[in-house]
Amino acid sequence: MSKLPRVSRPLERLAMQGAQADVVLHVRRLLRAPQEMVFAAMTRADMMSRWMCPESFILSAVHSDPRTGGSFGIEMRSPEGVTYKAAGIYLELRPHELLIYTWTWAEGHTMPNIETVVRVELSPRGAETLMEMTHSGLTSEEERAAHETGWNGAFDKLEALLDEHRA
Repeated sequence: MSKLPRVSRPLERLAMQGAQADVVLHVRRLLRAPQEMVFAAMTRADMMSRWMCPESFILSAVHSDPRTGGSFGIEMRSPEGVTYKAAGIYLELRPHELLIYTWTWAEGHTMPNIETVVRVELSPRGAETLMEMTHSGLTSEEERAAHETGWNGAFDKLEALLDEHRA
């Protein structure tokens, strides 16, 4: 992948961005799969490539180094042919329980070069997993709404992928 956004010191950058960067998105889903499978789908590039973009988008490139300090990057294409790139750094990983990472869009997005933070908590619920995702540092209610649509479309794809692996 070329020209992914530069990522560094997310908490300092969020503080410098001021009061505008305090908009938060919360998404909860009960997924029909064990925690181990959900965690793998969220960290393994081969699985991420099947779901980590909005409903009608296509991922053209994915990389993931799932360890504290490791990086990830995605490149997706919209139905109109527009390419969007995002990258981040894994800040904390607790296998099967917790993922915290930065998320930075590249130029061409409405929030270029602004580091936000995504926190995903996974909790067992019998044979299912409760996923609670918080995306903080968004710059406006409009961005929160747009990211909510994008994440929910991606999570629909994640559910379908998990269903495939369960069958």
